Amino acid sequence: MARWVLYCLQCGAELAHDQIYVSAASIRDPYTSVIKPKFPDGGLRMACPHCGNLSVYQRYQVVYQES
Repeated sequence: MARWVLYCLQCGAELAHDQIYVSAASIRDPYTSVIKPKFPDGGLRMACPHCGNLSVYQRYQVVYQES
């Protein structure tokens, strides 16, 4: 299943953000793009489970990844 991921700014580890659920409409139309998830104003604060670094991520930093 496809998902949105972020990468730790300190160690580069992958941080899973959210799974992408494909709607029936997007299956019928392969040119439909998936909309990025909303982020809070000022960014999303997340701690890396690998190195513990606390960072603020912006919406443009989230990356689409196929599994």
